[in-house]
Amino acid sequence: MTPSDDKDRCSGVLVLAIATAMIPWSLTLPIGTVNSPGPGLFPLILAVLLAVLSVGLIVEQVRGGFNTKLIVEIVREEGAQVAVFCALYFAYALTFERVGFLLSTGIFLILVYVLVLRKGIVAAIACAVFVTVPIYWIFDRLLSVSLPAGLLG
Repeated sequence: MTPSDDKDRCSGVLVLAIATAMIPWSLTLPIGTVNSPGPGLFPLILAVLLAVLSVGLIVEQVRGGFNTKLIVEIVREEGAQVAVFCALYFAYALTFERVGFLLSTGIFLILVYVLVLRKGIVAAIACAVFVTVPIYWIFDRLLSVSLPAGLLG
């Protein structure tokens, strides 16, 4: 077992804690309906997805042994990145309806890629375009669900 395996398992606990905090917070925003999603819907979906995926990491952790010292080490090393991600996530949820899906999601993804994942701006813009535009197209064209247009509408 490598140190990165230990970090993967321990990060499950941290991600579950973050997701658990984000779920009730996203529920304070209007969820909306299937035909008219509110600003709380996408943050809620992301938080639930994070929680579900982190459970898989926790299962791995239980199988491999719980390492609390490693969790403390991860928080010290990567706590700033987690805080930046939480701040970006919070700002995204607050601006989603006013700014609109395309702009808020695109900017959110670019900032996550650059500030949290420390990727280059070209990769960040590519990710934003190749994720945001197809999602918008699927909801708008295939599902006939209008996402907030915000500043573009």
